[in-house]
Amino acid sequence: MAQEVRLRVFRALVVAGPAGLTPSDLAAQLGNCERATALAQNGLAFAGLSDRDRSLALGLAATWRTPVGGLELALAQDALDKSGGREASLSWGLPFSRGQWGLLPSLSLRWQDADLVGYYYGVRPGEATGFRPAYAPGSALVPEASLIVQRPLAGRWTLYARVGHVRYPGAITDSPLVGDDSTTSLMLGVGYSPE
Repeated sequence: MAQEVRLRVFRALVVAGPAGLTPSDLAAQLGNCERATALAQNGLAFAGLSDRDRSLALGLAATWRTPVGGLELALAQDALDKSGGREASLSWGLPFSRGQWGLLPSLSLRWQDADLVGYYYGVRPGEATGFRPAYAPGSALVPEASLIVQRPLAGRWTLYARVGHVRYPGAITDSPLVGDDSTTSLMLGVGYSPE
């Protein structure tokens, strides 16, 4: 069955020619076949792309404490020159506690230049296909809301949790590589303090 679907996808792309088909157009031509849509959106969306390696961001940060929370301004540059990109972020957080629980709700706004956004979300002309048109995004302003929770455990151990929600702007969501306009993450950890 899977081979038959791949063959139908291939035939539809050959008939479409250099103009190609979007995944939704392909799905419509194939009768909204679930397998064809998944293949188009996942398998073919990333086939033939150059690797996008993670890098190391180095920069400076400054923090100010105010009666209504803390502000942090950070500037960073791609130190390994993978993207050649830069970013700046402004964050606000208001720490407080309830019993043994420490809480830190925060809001941040991160600006990423076109080099950084293009490296991770762009499609170079040589990578373009019928499913994946060339895409050269501009800079992006990415908002995030998060909550960090911590609670002391036995002895010097502390439990940590962080939940965050990021809403991606058009420069990122318009990319043919991106399917969602937001992500929610959850991280759990345990820390040990020697003193």
